[in-house]
Amino acid sequence: RFSCAPLDAHSHAMATVVLHYFPLRSRGEALRFLLHFTGTPFAEGTEVTSLGQWMRDENGVRTKRFVCGRDKGALPVLELADGSLVPDSLAIAEHIARENAASHPYLMGDSPDVTRRLWLAFDADPTPFSTDGSIAMVDPILNFFEEKVARERVAPYLETTAKGLVKWLGEQLGADYLGGSDGPSIADFQLFHAVNNVCTLDGGKTLAEAAPEAVREWYARIAGIPEVAAYLEARPKPGSKEVGNEGTIIFKYEDPSKVLP
Repeated sequence: RFSCAPLDAHSHAMATVVLHYFPLRSRGEALRFLLHFTGTPFAEGTEVTSLGQWMRDENGVRTKRFVCGRDKGALPVLELADGSLVPDSLAIAEHIARENAASHPYLMGDSPDVTRRLWLAFDADPTPFSTDGSIAMVDPILNFFEEKVARERVAPYLETTAKGLVKWLGEQLGADYLGGSDGPSIADFQLFHAVNNVCTLDGGKTLAEAAPEAVREWYARIAGIPEVAAYLEARPKPGSKEVGNEGTIIFKYEDPSKVLP
């Protein structure tokens, strides 16, 4: 388990919010980037520590604790200091943006509607650049699928969706960031997460060979933000058995790109 601070009683007491998500580089990861970037003290929730525990619904976490008025429970969920819960990754990202509007006024971009569209592009099927599947498929390939399934799916994903993604990103960039704002928006962190997972799969090949120069510069710009760089260095590494579901390529291998076709 990991967070911006060790998960002891003191760190929980200092945290203003708790992020409930699995130890995966998936739907909670852009939120972790945002929380670190804005300097929001947070802790990782300890009630759900694996997908298996979630599916077994231990202590009713899936059917009661994190339903949050929806038909069924889903993570991520952000727990606020007063105990109230914010479900859904976009709603959580917008909450973080509102809470930090004074210090980080660009988080919703020049146009909040455009920023939301870019955030939601991650899940669009087909993708905004008209390939089957979704950008988000990179998450299960890396974090959820057993190795055999990941090996079957990774090459088609990298050849079509990943290459389409980096080219499409070049069309969405303003001067330095998505949506043309003066600083990174929530969408920048969402799509940086997607490209970062692609780089974990292919060792950076798609970014180096298929991405326009402006996209490579954008990726380096986000990765070089001090708070982001510190988190990238501190988070659990592939092969550490501290990230990814058991049996997945990120769980098993220090460098997934060297063992994938």
